[in-house]
Amino acid sequence: MKPILELKESVRIQVHQLESECERICEKILNDYSQKFSKLGVTLNIELVRTRKQYEVNQDQLFSKDYHSFIEIGIEKKHEYFTNTVVSIWKCKEEWFNLVGYITESSKQNIEQNIKEVIHEMILDLKESN
Repeated sequence: MKPILELKESVRIQVHQLESECERICEKILNDYSQKFSKLGVTLNIELVRTRKQYEVNQDQLFSKDYHSFIEIGIEKKHEYFTNTVVSIWKCKEEWFNLVGYITESSKQNIEQNIKEVIHEMILDLKESN
């Protein structure tokens, strides 16, 4: 994660765009792989989550202390949810009485590739356990 010390409007726009692109990536991958997981008896979940102190919030709070956006990858099996991986996208923390942002250094292509790699590992694990 790359630190950003000056939280300007240009950073807000950059994070908005990155989060929106991550939402698009999540939807695309979910559409591509949900049937494979369904055949294995589980439901795949891939989504961009925005939290602040463990509560879901909207994108407008991205410069708020303790804001964290991340991609969560998990499965639901027999009404139980299991998180497999969390990929951080943006965090905003208070350090020495100043807000500091941290943004992923991964490109959109790398994020998408990493998600697919995690999914392939999950499929292999599920096939082995069945």
